[in-house]
Amino acid sequence: HVGGLFLSQSTYASDIIARAGMASCKPSTTPVDTKQKLSTSVGTPYDDPTLYRSLAGAL
Repeated sequence: HVGGLFLSQSTYASDIIARAGMASCKPSTTPVDTKQKLSTSVGTPYDDPTLYRSLAGAL
């Protein structure tokens, strides 16, 4: 851009996607329930909680 600065985070985002093992996944729109109550006792635990925390922290 003339007289300006252009920043892109596409490489950074691609790295996060690769670390999550999702590099070959296709994008899809997914509606999100914004009123969902979160619980620590519902759902399946992650195989690698450290990886999950690392990926969430990278965002």
